Amino acid sequence: MVFVSDGGAGIRPEPVVGYAAGRPLAGRAKLFSDLWNLPRFRLEPVAAYHALLNIFEAYLDIIQAEGREPDTWERLNLNRGANDFQKSDVYSAYAGIQIGITPPDNHSKDYPINAETAASVASCDLTYFRKAVTHLRSKGYVERYPQEAAMVD
Repeated sequence: MVFVSDGGAGIRPEPVVGYAAGRPLAGRAKLFSDLWNLPRFRLEPVAAYHALLNIFEAYLDIIQAEGREPDTWERLNLNRGANDFQKSDVYSAYAGIQIGITPPDNHSKDYPINAETAASVASCDLTYFRKAVTHLRSKGYVERYPQEAAMVD
């Protein structure tokens, strides 16, 4: 966390999430720092794609280290993110990943997840998501609107 003095600017160019100066970030702290400090989607879509894919994989590592499979909320939103990655829609993939790793509390209107929705992602286990990440890495980012990019140049 960065505290800004009374006379300081509100926007900081350096990473804004951190803890315990001098200690490297790890686990969820690193995950959220990386999520907060992604490259800009429109200016650096390839870098954002790969950075977000690294975050996706890091979250799978956290789930595995916890000795569990993704819960229904995680399955639903991580699958949404994986599908958006497939379309090289980095912003939507970001939304799915971010929502998947920060579930709402049990008082949210999004809980409970109905049985039909839960069944639609029941097969999305760690193995499924690991295969998806491998596929997405091999596919890479594909420009979604190449004619638009040509017009900008």
